[in-house]
Amino acid sequence: MYQQMIRETLARLGRIGTDARHVEGWMRLEFGALDHLGGATWSRAVREAVECVDAAEPGVSDRLAASYGL
Repeated sequence: MYQQMIRETLARLGRIGTDARHVEGWMRLEFGALDHLGGATWSRAVREAVECVDAAEPGVSDRLAASYGL
């Protein structure tokens, strides 16, 4: 469910191809549960997570996503 919402937000941000699992992993690291995020907060959280994905060393985002079972 969240990954589809993340993919839609990524498309609006022009980031098609960014792995939604990686973005969700960084979002969960920051917020834990994502149920309470909505509207502008959701969009900001996705943008910040994309920045983390971009800045992370190779493999870090994949391991983070895997740690959440993503």
